[in-house]
Amino acid sequence: MNLEDCTLVELRQLAKEKGIKNVSKLKKEELITELSKEDNNVQTSEVEVAEINEENESEEEKHDEVRIVEGYTLTSQEDIIIYGIL
Repeated sequence: MNLEDCTLVELRQLAKEKGIKNVSKLKKEELITELSKEDNNVQTSEVEVAEINEENESEEEKHDEVRIVEGYTLTSQEDIIIYGIL
């Protein structure tokens, strides 16, 4: 969406929807600047979320590794077999 083509009323409505405060006091150029900042923040957040998801997936892959030792299934790296009498 090209913000330059939007009317002042449309820009104010978009700003309100995005949670920008005091939109009635802002000029068109100021609204465009604020909305652009907000869009950049959203894009940055989406990239950060994608990076976190990739990290979590690699962590899950480590935990999904299943080992079978002496007939017992070990489902994580922390699992160990302890011998003794119960």
